[in-house]
Amino acid sequence: MELVEAVLMARRLSGLSVEQLAQLAAIPADRLREIEAGRAMPDFDTFEDLMLMAGYQMSFGALVPRCDLDAVRAARLLLDETPLVAATEASDRVAAEWLRRGIADPSDIAWRAGRGARISIRPGARQFSWRPVVPALLGSRLTWALSGRPSAPADPQQICYVDDVAAAADLMQLSDTRTGPLLTLLPLDEVAGAGIRTDRHGCRWVAPAQAWIDSLAGADAASAAHSGSRARNRSSIAVT
Repeated sequence: MELVEAVLMARRLSGLSVEQLAQLAAIPADRLREIEAGRAMPDFDTFEDLMLMAGYQMSFGALVPRCDLDAVRAARLLLDETPLVAATEASDRVAAEWLRRGIADPSDIAWRAGRGARISIRPGARQFSWRPVVPALLGSRLTWALSGRPSAPADPQQICYVDDVAAAADLMQLSDTRTGPLLTLLPLDEVAGAGIRTDRHGCRWVAPAQAWIDSLAGADAASAAHSGSRARNRSSIAVT
């Protein structure tokens, strides 16, 4: 598959318009139109940015959904106020690539980690129709933590990490779906579980940096692009 064809297909599969993907990748929309029309060839970094923000990557000549958990770990290492997760060779390579490209702005790092590891395709993810989860989980023996944006109760996707996804789904009598407002349950792994805190209401939340990344990975991409803001202030996800 040619680079131009890959960009066009990735954008269409993501549901993004030319304007939305161009805004997410921080390039002029006219330049993206030229690329898709075959009248311009993107350099390697621009191609990677377009594919990343569309949520896809090339693998052996085929287009596949992107799920780069090493980027999430690398972002946590850079965004956490104090070290909470351990580095790996793979996360160090991601961080080194960001350094090579001069990517140091926290909002840009959070965007790249989120868009590179979309919530819906992370290992073990299951999606259900939206419903409040805290009342059921508070009285359970499960280990859990919410993620995303607590300041946005109308967010179309609620994210919850739990140590046993199947048990949580059975407890709340959930049915799998991929339509309408969603509740996504994710396995609680080492990275997401680092820095969990409890607010004054007894609700458990992942660390602010994880919530920031997940809010960009779980929110609808088209809505995020339409809002015109790549940056999310971590104060909007602070636990109180």
